[in-house]
Amino acid sequence: MRASYSHSAALLPLLASPDLAFAVEGQNNDIGFTGALRNDIGPSILGSGVEVLISEQSYKELPACPSDFFVPAKGGPWSCLEITCVATNNGRRKSTTAVEVFGFLFDAEGFAAASTALDPTTKGSPLASIPVNIPKGESKKLTFTVAVQARSPRPFRFGGFKGVYRNAGIEKTFNTFDPCEIDSSKCEDGEDQPENAAAGFLGTGFRYTK
Repeated sequence: MRASYSHSAALLPLLASPDLAFAVEGQNNDIGFTGALRNDIGPSILGSGVEVLISEQSYKELPACPSDFFVPAKGGPWSCLEITCVATNNGRRKSTTAVEVFGFLFDAEGFAAASTALDPTTKGSPLASIPVNIPKGESKKLTFTVAVQARSPRPFRFGGFKGVYRNAGIEKTFNTFDPCEIDSSKCEDGEDQPENAAAGFLGTGFRYTK
């Protein structure tokens, strides 16, 4: 998924919602929520059991989905949102190398609308994986793109957002190929072999560090 960390503006306000998230009864424990989430949950899941706290979510409508962003073939038509949030390293690691963001987007009628999270009875679906360094106890602003059903009534409400630790080396293998990586005839004159392809020739493509 297309994602980065940056500053952005011109963000739409969200519907008023509770400050805390709630799991289905009997599914919460002292290390965080593990069960299915209700559709009236608050924007963020908070607590010491959450590795990366996600807060201050906002979004803006994009005129079109980015050309290199994956849009599902079914379930549409789709439109894209740019989501901005604040991620705080709340867990035990001294620093993050990548963060995977989970959560739901509910439309004005309470239905889940994000392409990767259309079933609100699940405990959460990944929306984006972002390579970012966040020292323990510190925060950074993140920006990423999600596809939502174009017919969903606006405005959207965030629900059950949280982040988990991921390894940047592994997550890099899921990056979108650029035209040069797909077809060498589309490489610019003198352009070097793409880094991930070169790693394969060197026998180092499978290696990563924590």
